[in-house]
Amino acid sequence: MLFRSVSKLLGRIRMEATDALILDDVVDGLLDEATLAGPYEFGEENAGSRARTILRSSALPESMWRVDPATTVLVADRPEVDTPISEYLERIAASIGGDLVVTADGTVNLWDRWRWSYVGTAGTSTGTWSDSRAAIDGFPYREVDLVASDERTVVNIVQRGRADGFSARKRDRASIGLYGPSEDTRDDLLTEDVNEIVSQTEYLLARSTDPRARVAGMVIVPQRAASDLFPEVLGRELGDRFTLVRTIAGVGDPFVADFQVDRIEHEIGPKVWSTTWAASLADATDLFTLDTDVLDGTSPLAY
Repeated sequence: MLFRSVSKLLGRIRMEATDALILDDVVDGLLDEATLAGPYEFGEENAGSRARTILRSSALPESMWRVDPATTVLVADRPEVDTPISEYLERIAASIGGDLVVTADGTVNLWDRWRWSYVGTAGTSTGTWSDSRAAIDGFPYREVDLVASDERTVVNIVQRGRADGFSARKRDRASIGLYGPSEDTRDDLLTEDVNEIVSQTEYLLARSTDPRARVAGMVIVPQRAASDLFPEVLGRELGDRFTLVRTIAGVGDPFVADFQVDRIEHEIGPKVWSTTWAASLADATDLFTLDTDVLDGTSPLAY
């Protein structure tokens, strides 16, 4: 029998469905079945507090979810009765510029937008994966589906707004001229501070006006070097950064870039184990962080 387990970043990508036994995806199970029985009427409060209130009303025990501090203030809101909890949590994640994530242990996580600056495995490469140790040494992978420049990642018109009518809209005319218009619009944010909505709009536009590389799938067979590779495939989490080396025989220098893991899939059979990672290009934004033992890593002075 072949078993498959999947963990994925829910707030960042949408993956195609698979006909497989999902062992640990609570969002396809308990959480998707849970709704806000309400009626709920939330006052103005920070996002972390509201997310915890909602998760406590779900079918998930508290041991199966974690919420970052998420101090962004949300507007007062009265969601409709029977709103899916997963849908409302995703709305909170979008409002704070964060991610709704199911990790490998089946835990639901709401990550705030600062996570990529203070989690070491998100800001620093955990290791190099190479198809040619003669070029650049690294862990071996079996195959990789690398899209080195994907125009489908281009977004050159970004609009973010609230249901009350406030909206911020930014565009990059140079990118529109090169690739045609590609729009990302969302008007249901709960963010209270309009300046934060504007900042989020500018940030999203700045990182998506040009085609970006992505890894559609990198397949690792850990039996090839069990002592080295099993700790890697079992120890990595969503958002972890890694360096990919892809060489083309006799044609120029290797492609080398850092990526962040968006999806982890394990396929386990009687004689074979394979792990597949899908990943997006790592954010190269430089964040200034207060350099003291108390504050370093938790108080980045940037969006």
